[in-house]
Amino acid sequence: MGRRTGIAAVMAVAALVVGACGGDATSTTASTVAATTSTTTSTTTTVPLPAGCELVPYAIDLRISGDGALEPFQVTDAIAVPTAGGRAYTVYLADFPIDREDRSYSYVTDPPDGGIVVQTGLTVFNAEDPESVPVLEGGEVGQVDWEAGELATFLNVTAPDAPGFSVDMTGSARLVHLGDDVVCIEASITSESGFALEGTYTAELVRGF
Repeated sequence: MGRRTGIAAVMAVAALVVGACGGDATSTTASTVAATTSTTTSTTTTVPLPAGCELVPYAIDLRISGDGALEPFQVTDAIAVPTAGGRAYTVYLADFPIDREDRSYSYVTDPPDGGIVVQTGLTVFNAEDPESVPVLEGGEVGQVDWEAGELATFLNVTAPDAPGFSVDMTGSARLVHLGDDVVCIEASITSESGFALEGTYTAELVRGF
């Protein structure tokens, strides 16, 4: 079975990838984050999370190809990588343990045989002056119009026999929560290639990639 990924296409289009940092967009309820890495260590932090922002494991609705109904995808590990000084996030949602010790993107976008990883998040494409792009604070919405300098979202899936990445998408993503350790985003995105994502996802913030 083949495996295809659109990571190169995503990075080629984006002169600046998105980021976020700041507060909440909704009222919160207390939850405990137990972030267990693929190494032998784990971190537990108490943070307030809005209703609907579940910690792994959880399910989101996903379609990898075709035009059929979306099906539950079980996310067992998720990381959010901030870039551009907190102006951008690339989020990886996977059904396998993500290696926090591998400070590169290669492992995340080349999962084990049979593994699936969703790449999404918020970004600003082709910003002439990256320093002028504001740091996100919560509540912002990114569309898939990909207008230069405007907040945007994207979707790509790496999976056995997945179609290639397509820039032709519809939908949006909203930054629901941003804490010291986790980020939560609500998204509804459909790609002409067949990819589709619907739901709210939470990911552990991982810095230093």
